[in-house]
Amino acid sequence: MHFCQSHPDASINVIIFIYDNGFIQCLPDVLSTVPDDCTMTIEITEGIYNGSEEGNGSIIQEKVIYNSVLSGFITNSISVITFIPQPRCLEQTTEDECIAVSQQNVSCTWCPDSETCSRNASSCSYEDRN
Repeated sequence: MHFCQSHPDASINVIIFIYDNGFIQCLPDVLSTVPDDCTMTIEITEGIYNGSEEGNGSIIQEKVIYNSVLSGFITNSISVITFIPQPRCLEQTTEDECIAVSQQNVSCTWCPDSETCSRNASSCSYEDRN
């Protein structure tokens, strides 16, 4: 795919892996020389697939849930871009929910004083850590 408006000859293929724990990995394969001023925007969306199992369909009610503009990383060498879900912890409102949502490599920590669920203990308030 072409991704740089100022240099339309710059192109890239991206292989994407989505894991059960919510991690998303992108492996870009640069097909040409990429100037330093080219950026790439990655949007993660959610929606409802409306179609057949064969893939003849479209995504409806699609909305962007994450947007990242990447620059200066694209080279002719191998790169891996990994997105680690964090909102999952922040969405939980009770200690039981916080513990239940913890998954392999994505553990949440309950902060008792602030009564919030956090991605890690260092994100808890000072009172929570003492």
